[in-house]
Amino acid sequence: MQALQNICVRHVINRISWTVFCSTLALAPSIFFILCGFFLSLSSAAAADPDPFLTAKQLDQSLNRERTQIDTSQDEYSDLCDDETFLRRITLDLAGRQPTTEEISTFSQEDSKTKRALVIDRLLESPEWAETWARYFRDVILYRRTDERTLFMSGPLEKFFFVHLDGAARWDAIARAVITASGNPLEHGETAIVMGQMGETADIAAEISRIFLGIQIQCAQCHDHRTDRWKRSQFHEMAAFFPRIEIRPSPGNGINRFVVVSRILTPVEAERLWIIRDVDISNTKCPTFRIRPSLER
Repeated sequence: MQALQNICVRHVINRISWTVFCSTLALAPSIFFILCGFFLSLSSAAAADPDPFLTAKQLDQSLNRERTQIDTSQDEYSDLCDDETFLRRITLDLAGRQPTTEEISTFSQEDSKTKRALVIDRLLESPEWAETWARYFRDVILYRRTDERTLFMSGPLEKFFFVHLDGAARWDAIARAVITASGNPLEHGETAIVMGQMGETADIAAEISRIFLGIQIQCAQCHDHRTDRWKRSQFHEMAAFFPRIEIRPSPGNGINRFVVVSRILTPVEAERLWIIRDVDISNTKCPTFRIRPSLER
């Protein structure tokens, strides 16, 4: 469980790291979340100015371990793709479009050994990449919504990610803003996970695990995971971070009728949650971390 907590708050991606990251992504777009998991697990203390070549080597080692666990029949990676293929892949990945004829011609005629890194830098400096990935994360977060009214948050949510990505915000800052979000949903798009799950503690924990950790732990809510290593106790340890988040009524219409708040527990509520934490839940039926109605303010 400590590893899950560390991944939430410890990671590094700066412009140099993005260059290495995107170069590898262009070779195999399906490894996006593997790379994210790798970056999120790096210590921020050693990330002030990472060596891009060392980062690339660490990425290769991490990907190789992951790949060999899935398919032991292959010992080597495929050869590097040609320039035209690389340009098409990286432009689709970062800008969400095909490269123009002019871009293909210019890139093919360039003799520089660093031209792949340069085209990545150029695309990252364009608002196209922030727009593309803002839409991507919007879809990822709203995909498992439990209330259709959350769709009204599409605009604010996309704007939140665009502003942060275009402003070169660190991933830890983005993750922290989303996980600790509060406020009016139409003004604070980062509250989309809480609103999408209507403030349900277990659902919020499952979605944050899926989006930020890349793991599916919701099956462990009522029993040990059938096909993975996650235990029921680990799910509820994760869920214990979120019982103070709630949705309260607010003047307005539609999704604007609610506001996300993070309240401070009273001593009685804190004691109640501590008692629940100490109870053996192995033989109980789907316990939740919601406060009993008699204890709610």
